[in-house]
Amino acid sequence: MSQDTLRVVENRRQMKMRRNRVEVRKLNGEIQRRIRKDKENYLKEKCQVLEEHNKKVGQETYINR
Repeated sequence: MSQDTLRVVENRRQMKMRRNRVEVRKLNGEIQRRIRKDKENYLKEKCQVLEEHNKKVGQETYINR
């Protein structure tokens, strides 16, 4: 989870303590969007690492197994 997302989560926690339901609902949606985006970025990063590794090692390693 990114630092920006964690800041929004902390902001929501403060709004919950103040019992500001309207703001909490708004922040819930924003948190969900941010988490989806963070997940997408995480998976893209992992795929890039795997692709780079595959280029270095070559596909022969996987074919010969």
